[in-house]
Amino acid sequence: MGAIEIIDFDKEAKRALIIVDNSPFAIQVKGKVDRPMDNILRGIFSGVFSIIFKEDVDCVETECFAMNAKSCKFVIKPKTEFDLEKQIVRDQIII
Repeated sequence: MGAIEIIDFDKEAKRALIIVDNSPFAIQVKGKVDRPMDNILRGIFSGVFSIIFKEDVDCVETECFAMNAKSCKFVIKPKTEFDLEKQIVRDQIII
């Protein structure tokens, strides 16, 4: 797996921001997809941070190496705090 870096972590607000360089999932489909596709990592991050925060949180991939971004960026926070008006959020969160 590529390098995982926690850019921001706020336990009280139940938020985190993670960057993944060289995602093995994104590398396989680089340039072949039109939306973020690291669903396995999203699920892992949601589960791990739900345990850390002691509350269910969700994870949205806002940038994806597979879509020619520099790296994959994941935002973790309570589902109610995501903007469901944004297509990228609706594509990744079950409403």
